[in-house]
Amino acid sequence: MLPNPVPEIQRTNLGNIVLLLKSFKIENLMDFDFMDPPPQDNILNSMHQLWVLGALNNMLAV
Repeated sequence: MLPNPVPEIQRTNLGNIVLLLKSFKIENLMDFDFMDPPPQDNILNSMHQLWVLGALNNMLAV
């Protein structure tokens, strides 16, 4: 068992978080001040998945 549990935001799908932050007009999610920041690869993967699904266009939430 780990001495400290891994925060949930670091081990879950971030698609809904990305959409929520984009709806709040947060431009750069990579510089967002998360309390427990998820890995940047997870943010990028979530943004890519949302783009493929058509939920995000090149720069903005649809």
